[in-house]
Amino acid sequence: MKTGYLVKIESICPDKKNRDLAILFVVGLLVYFMNIGSLPLSHSEGRWGEIAREMELTNNWMTPTINGKIYWDKPILSYWAILGVKMGVGSQQLNEWMIRFPTVLASFLIPFLMYDLASFFFNRKIGLTSALIILTSFQMYMIGRAASADTSNLLLFLITLWIYFKIIYKTPVFWWWLLLGFIIGVNCHMKGLIGGLPLPIILCHRILGLGLKSLSWRFISHFIAGASMAGVVYMGLWFWILGDIINTTNQIYTYLITGSDDNLPLP
Repeated sequence: MKTGYLVKIESICPDKKNRDLAILFVVGLLVYFMNIGSLPLSHSEGRWGEIAREMELTNNWMTPTINGKIYWDKPILSYWAILGVKMGVGSQQLNEWMIRFPTVLASFLIPFLMYDLASFFFNRKIGLTSALIILTSFQMYMIGRAASADTSNLLLFLITLWIYFKIIYKTPVFWWWLLLGFIIGVNCHMKGLIGGLPLPIILCHRILGLGLKSLSWRFISHFIAGASMAGVVYMGLWFWILGDIINTTNQIYTYLITGSDDNLPLP
């Protein structure tokens, strides 16, 4: 027997899917957006903010630095996202919530993709349960409210899988493969080469789920086109910063040979 609260909720939002999305929206706001700027930066968060600040200060958006020294620990797009938030709100300086906002936004959106994918493979109830589990898990909460590239990486990963299973799998249009490859290339500049993981997953699903006969010439050509787009996006941006990479490599070589760490661009 349904309680009065459930009856009232159903009367306000009779569609079950919309009701699920409303639940995820409200819970997501409470879990991730509440007081994201109230706590001081901790652990590696200061590094993310400082690299973004120095990029803008030196007008060098291609080379991450800390205290003027090159710091190639992570790709650059996660720092661009922080600066994009700063420019979007028109602030004169970075603060805690701006540094965390790209991570928080990605964490907020992930349960919606999880809900749709799990509903697609199973059913709506499993989709809602899956989304609520990931939304309220302790580890997701800790990572999702701190500046990092992990949840942005997961969001783009789920987007590529959503494009493949919800669109390409039913309607194998060439342009969707290019979009999928573009997102993969962007993701590689957000977290690293782990962003290319959807490609072997898609290939394994095709072979194990449908058999080798499903590897038609059309699928193979589209798959190669998507992978090539990912490679072009990934390598294209690296060519812009190739000079800094060579400079870093040369100075590491000098350090290894001479034992001198003068001007070594690593912290």
